[in-house]
Amino acid sequence: MAMKKTTILFIFLILSFVGSRLKADTKTVIAKASSLSGKAREAYLIENAKKERAVHFITTLRNEEVHNMLNRFMTRYPFINATGM
Repeated sequence: MAMKKTTILFIFLILSFVGSRLKADTKTVIAKASSLSGKAREAYLIENAKKERAVHFITTLRNEEVHNMLNRFMTRYPFINATGM
C-alpha cells in the first residue's frame, strides 16, 4: 500500500511539472495524461518534466520522511532537482 501511495505522489508531482511548464491548468494536464495509455502517458509526463527540471515540494510531513521521499524521487528521476520543506 505504501508503494502505491508513493507512485501516486510521483505522478502528482510530475503532473505539477507538466502543468507549470505548459502553462496549462491542472484539469487540462490531467485530461491529456488520462487520454494516453501506460507507456505513452509516462513518456508524456517525463518529457515535460525534463523541460521543467525542478520541483519544490511543500508538506507537513516530518523532515526525514520528506528527505527519504525526495531521495527516492530523484533516484527514479535524476533529471529533476527536487527540494522540499
